[in-house]
Amino acid sequence: MTLCAELLDGKYLIPAAELLRTIWDDDESHEIYDAVYADGSLHHFYRSGSGTVEVPEDDLKMFRVSFRPFADVVRVGLNCTGSIAEKLPGKIWVLGAAGQQRREVYLVRNWTDNACSLFLQDSAVKKGSLIIHIGKRPAQDKFDDNQVYALDTMIDFDGVNFLFDAQCVFDNLKDMVASRPRNTRKKSLPAQKEYQTKVENILKLWFTWKYENAKRQKNGEMLTTPGITLTFNNQKELAEIADVPEAAITRMKKVWENDLLGSGWGYYLILRELGKVYTDFIDFYNEHKEYMKKIGIEY
Repeated sequence: MTLCAELLDGKYLIPAAELLRTIWDDDESHEIYDAVYADGSLHHFYRSGSGTVEVPEDDLKMFRVSFRPFADVVRVGLNCTGSIAEKLPGKIWVLGAAGQQRREVYLVRNWTDNACSLFLQDSAVKKGSLIIHIGKRPAQDKFDDNQVYALDTMIDFDGVNFLFDAQCVFDNLKDMVASRPRNTRKKSLPAQKEYQTKVENILKLWFTWKYENAKRQKNGEMLTTPGITLTFNNQKELAEIADVPEAAITRMKKVWENDLLGSGWGYYLILRELGKVYTDFIDFYNEHKEYMKKIGIEY
């Protein structure tokens, strides 16, 4: 099953009734026109400098994204009790209650939208609620940082389903009290830092092993076998080897990607090589030597 089919099956994508009426080709926009053949079949074409081009109908299909299934994913991840209720169509859902303090949980999309902001500022929404948001958070709101979580940093796709990593929420909930939520997110940060250190060490060992064997192969020497298991081809397998949540790697990947001037970019570059059919590790090192040196790999 293709990713598109899986998203359609999960109702994350909803087919639109209409088809695209323009298409891009060679940096130009072309209008689509239809033709009905003698057998009654409908065909789609556009004209370009190279002539008339037929377009398969599948290439013209449009979809809209449905955020409602994410409410189910978050609700399951947080073990919420109670039913899901849509408060603002397509923008705000209340997912029930989570934790020993039975805090209300909201999934919010487009929080900076005026209607969303006004709804969440209303006194009917308890100040101690948990907010999971899709998109940006407003510059000001009534919630403490340890009650607010960006969905994209806590969700992962395992190839079949979306999974919500609720561990840091649970870590915070252990010490939060209804009357005065404390900023306990720091409790989860050491765990993430520990995960990141483990993964970085493994990636460094993996690349060093691959590089050394590339040199040995080039010189006709016997290849070495690492003392620990370093066989992984993707992020999920890396998480299993490192014994860390896969969502933790997703979070650290965002940190690495934004660390262009530090060591993070080097780990991000190595991570991108996982699962590639062929990588010339010697050429890779020479091309990215500056970043490899920053993470302690130097030849």
